[in-house]
Amino acid sequence: MLRRPPTTYKGQQSMHLLKRVSALYIIVTAFGVAAVSSVTGTEGDLTAPQLTDTKTGDSGAYEYPINVRPDPFVPFLSPESRQIGPDPNEIIEEDKVLTGMQLFEPGQLDLVAILETDGERIAMAQDVSGKGYILKAGMLIGRRGTIQEINQSQVIVEERAVTRAGKEILSTVSMKLKKEGDD
Repeated sequence: MLRRPPTTYKGQQSMHLLKRVSALYIIVTAFGVAAVSSVTGTEGDLTAPQLTDTKTGDSGAYEYPINVRPDPFVPFLSPESRQIGPDPNEIIEEDKVLTGMQLFEPGQLDLVAILETDGERIAMAQDVSGKGYILKAGMLIGRRGTIQEINQSQVIVEERAVTRAGKEILSTVSMKLKKEGDD
């Protein structure tokens, strides 16, 4: 014959559960006291352990030398280095179609001749492939350059650039005429 397990009431189940929880609490508490006493060396003393300096033999509480080490609570990045946004000194490029001599920067051309006709000077330059071009005063050259003057031995180009902050930067580039035998 099959036996039925004895009937238990709700009160008996909760009493049984309470006994188990109480036993678990006693074990954890006893283990915690044993762990603290093994770390500190004395039972129930929760102060920090005393460290002994091996060089000097000084026994005392540990102190963090702030003058030697960085402060751990200061952010790694300064507010200046976290500046978000574009550089105000960056040169902005204009969106315009480049044609003629604007396709060549002054450094990409070699000055080969300077001619004077009717009181006006004209310069002749060639690119790397050997194709020749005529340069006159006031002509646009490169992205930002204008030919200011043509001398007997050089062409002076003035380049104007505008920064993001609106500051205008002027620079002068000279294209020198090479004499025979110069590289």
